[in-house]
Amino acid sequence: MKAYRVLAAIAIFSGIAITGGCLPSKPLPPRDVVNFTEMDQFQSDLAERVSKNFNPEKQPDFKVIVTQAGYPIGTVMRANSTIPISYTACQPSSTPPVVGAGNLFPTYRLAGGLAVDFGLNNDVIKELANFGVTVKDTDTVLVEVKNSQVQIAADQDLQKAAASADCQSILSRQSVWIVRGYILGQRNFSAKNETSRDVHGNVTKIGTFDVNIGSGNAEVSIADDKPNGFLQVISAVDDRQTSISFTGPSAGPGAGKIYVQRDRLDDPANATLLVGSLAQQGFSVAKGIEAFDTAKMPKVTQVRYFNDSDKSEAEHILALLRQKYPSATLVRIGLPAPTGQLEVWLSRSR
Repeated sequence: MKAYRVLAAIAIFSGIAITGGCLPSKPLPPRDVVNFTEMDQFQSDLAERVSKNFNPEKQPDFKVIVTQAGYPIGTVMRANSTIPISYTACQPSSTPPVVGAGNLFPTYRLAGGLAVDFGLNNDVIKELANFGVTVKDTDTVLVEVKNSQVQIAADQDLQKAAASADCQSILSRQSVWIVRGYILGQRNFSAKNETSRDVHGNVTKIGTFDVNIGSGNAEVSIADDKPNGFLQVISAVDDRQTSISFTGPSAGPGAGKIYVQRDRLDDPANATLLVGSLAQQGFSVAKGIEAFDTAKMPKVTQVRYFNDSDKSEAEHILALLRQKYPSATLVRIGLPAPTGQLEVWLSRSR
């Protein structure tokens, strides 16, 4: 049996970036909280706290970023990307147990834009707007995570999975990352409800969230209805080594390209026209358009970028997409990737 060296572990959050509206900008009541206004700093804090829980003697060997899909444990992804190769080829034979992790995270005070990146659902935001409660980047939101749990595949389970013929056929051809497990918990978002009109009554359920909207200046509370796998732990695998170890991730060599993925149920012509338009404008677009099931796609079309230097190009592509997909959004992915690499995820057009 070959053993495989695990090069990196990266934790990824689940959420979709949304802007607009107006939760209040007045300070919330003082609590024992940690403040963040930048996503990279917030993710670094999350990574450090998770790392100390796993191995307090070492520096963090993974990053925490917003995840875009709840892939099964054992899913193999192309290195330096969020694009899956196989959901089952390297899947462990048994499901890892879920273990309580205690109070893994403190209370966070986040700018509204960070709070929605942290997992506030687009459907929730729209429903809150119907009650006069909306969210914008400059608002202040308190976030707590309760009932933290860990579900991580053991090294030996990954080794056994990597020894299978199906998994080895993938590992022998290219560098890959594998979904190793999840951090679970119940997020609770709260903010002052200072609307321009009086709100009467409560909204008890929106999607997978329990929502409580108080009238007047009461607090708005939005909470997961059960523990949710909002952190995804990913390891990079290298089949050239004979032992397992962890290290920080690094970007692959060469210049990046633009990769286009579409919902399998979306009209393929939409992706084809986009690729043609990008190529005509001089963008380096990867060959082939990959199609995925709706369950593995984001709910809204996304342009994902990995490096700050690529943000302006990502915004240009976003403007093109919004002609066909008005709700399309920009997502910063904190994974290492070559400069110039972008991913376009086309949800099903309505």
